[in-house]
Amino acid sequence: MYLFYIGLIILGLAAAFILVDPLKIFRRKEKQEKPVLINDLPAGKKNDRIKIGLDIFMIVYILFLLLISLNSFPRDFIYCEADAARQPVEKVFDNMESHPEIGWLWQDMNQAGVGKSPVYSFFVEIGLRLFGFTLFGLRIFPVLFACGNLILFYFILKRYFDIRIVYPFFLLLVSSPWYLLITRSATGVGFGMSLIIFSLSMLVLFHKSKSWVVVPVLTGISIALLPYGYANAKHLPVLFILWILINIKKLKVRRVLTVLAAILVCIIPQFFDLRKALYNYNRSDGETLTYCWQYEKDPIGFIFERVSSNLLLQIRTLLGITDEPGTWNEMVVQTLYKRSDLYYPRFLVPFFVFGFIYSGYRFFRLKKKHEGAIFLFFLASFVPGLASGLGNPNPGRDYLMVLPLYYYIALSFSFLFETILMADSEIPQLKFKFLKLNLIQLPLLVLFFLLFLFTEIFQPCNYFGYKDRQYDYVQATNVNNLYKYMNEQIERDSSSSFLFYYPDRILGIYTALRFSHPKQIRNFIENGQLHFHYWKDLENNISLLKSGEIKYIISFSGFKQAIINVYTLYDNEIIYSGNNLIVLSAAVN
Repeated sequence: MYLFYIGLIILGLAAAFILVDPLKIFRRKEKQEKPVLINDLPAGKKNDRIKIGLDIFMIVYILFLLLISLNSFPRDFIYCEADAARQPVEKVFDNMESHPEIGWLWQDMNQAGVGKSPVYSFFVEIGLRLFGFTLFGLRIFPVLFACGNLILFYFILKRYFDIRIVYPFFLLLVSSPWYLLITRSATGVGFGMSLIIFSLSMLVLFHKSKSWVVVPVLTGISIALLPYGYANAKHLPVLFILWILINIKKLKVRRVLTVLAAILVCIIPQFFDLRKALYNYNRSDGETLTYCWQYEKDPIGFIFERVSSNLLLQIRTLLGITDEPGTWNEMVVQTLYKRSDLYYPRFLVPFFVFGFIYSGYRFFRLKKKHEGAIFLFFLASFVPGLASGLGNPNPGRDYLMVLPLYYYIALSFSFLFETILMADSEIPQLKFKFLKLNLIQLPLLVLFFLLFLFTEIFQPCNYFGYKDRQYDYVQATNVNNLYKYMNEQIERDSSSSFLFYYPDRILGIYTALRFSHPKQIRNFIENGQLHFHYWKDLENNISLLKSGEIKYIISFSGFKQAIINVYTLYDNEIIYSGNNLIVLSAAVN
């Protein structure tokens, strides 16, 4: 069915192309190809009011879509949001002055480990202290940080690039279900995206402005902060520095040295344990090719097979081809980890393909150098998915693609709009207050605006309209049953004490447990009735088990053997088993 709609859109584009003179589209004079900058618009009160009105609308639109129903949608933790927040949650609600895992030494900032980032933890901690342990408190400041960076990016691009492309780009991007799912959360993916947009803003400003100190320093800081966002962007600092060095003559040597000096100052903490810092920088939870290949018998064959299969999956998903046939209006990006998700609505696929081709034409024929930079960033956005050693490319790993993807779609809309306005002027015209349109332009322009308006309505409705996107993490992890059992035991015997075991890869269970009953769980911890399994506390936990201060080990079904292996239990009697829970007696060898 969706092929019918894609074909219909292609026919519409072809009709618009036929109705105008092709020579006027692809053989424009250089004067006609000059980009329309916001400052190039004629001065006057009316135009000034239009500029201000458009800016206000864009700011309100961004804030509205990113902040509306933040506490209730998604209604629960999304994938890895609970894992990422463990360290700041522990710091705030256990009254810790500092957390031993949070530091400026580079960490493995995977989905579940971004809580170790001092930058990420700073924003989450402020919200938790001001608004308590609620979804709103957890998300509000990371999302406000994202809003601020996106608005900054908008004003910088609007100043230096063609407004006919900038406006549709931001309207389409901020309404994208993929971007909304990434940004409207406290995940490492969303926070990493915010840092990337901040860095891109500074790079554009550094390239276009003539500042000798402030902008170069901010550019260096923005690049140095990228490793504290999300591990899948670790190649970008290197690429950004290479781009600056390649353009050193144009950017001026002194300004480039200022950027490099700012980066060097920011990474000083790494030199105290450089080996560990570089190991963490490269690891990415042990799931990348750079880490997995060393455990394979045929590493070269393994790398070739994984890269080729990953690339094929990425191309298929970008073209809207999924494992199961779907419709034009199916859900876009249900989660950040499911490979078969669509990255954007199917009916926009022709716009992406045409925009990608047209961008190449603009680069080679019209000498638009920034199109080459965008293409290089598009190639760089494939790297995290291509480097998947374990698992497959998914919306969480390919999240960098959302920026160039919607640029190419916006470029198509811009081209279509400009093409309509270039229809033959000899056809009888209709005069309006602001412009003149002939009998061909008027219906095409109406169809164009209806199509764009439909896209702007469809995308946020697709994000907010599907209940399947409301993943109930607390219920799925059965932490309510776990709390209920512990509470009943403690009410019967106040001397009861538990060690809660959960694997290191499922850190979100800890956050979900604290979130479900924050006051009660804190009382259990303060009274010594609840302890948590950390590898750093393994010896202490074993001594507490031996002394009898911990009577039971509680966890979820399926972890029994893991508990026995870790704590060398000789009395593995199951005290309780049900509701996906398992409780073992706490005797150890």
